[in-house]
Amino acid sequence: MFRRIVFVALVAPLLAVAPSALPSAAAPAPKAANDGAVHPEWGSTKGEKGVLRKSCKKYHYTYSITPPEGDWAIEIVISDPDLEHVGGGVFMAGYDPKNGTGTYTLCFNNTRYGRFTIEAKVSVANGPGGYVEGFLPPSHFRLHRPRR
Repeated sequence: MFRRIVFVALVAPLLAVAPSALPSAAAPAPKAANDGAVHPEWGSTKGEKGVLRKSCKKYHYTYSITPPEGDWAIEIVISDPDLEHVGGGVFMAGYDPKNGTGTYTLCFNNTRYGRFTIEAKVSVANGPGGYVEGFLPPSHFRLHRPRR
């Protein structure tokens, strides 16, 4: 019984102060506008169709964007027929043009012939609190086996 009285005597003053001493619960971060939405009006990507060579080779893709006003960045991911990520790139306002070409190296022993997919995420910052992101429509291209 004595322990209980001592415990209450020590803890009660802390509980009375605790709500004002603790930081208020942070509100959840607001989701970026258009998060996950596809925006064909923001641009497109295109892969270079051709032959998947038996060795390692550089392949090219192009991008063209017309993002909303602000500082933009585009992240590009290229996936093989098994949906494994095999290449990509990042382009940013102030460093890269809105229409450009990217390259990636692909080795025959790491993938197979078939349909490849290019996905692109566009992010735009326009001052404090002005942030939007969205995706370009995915594009596809084929790499075939060499003719015999």
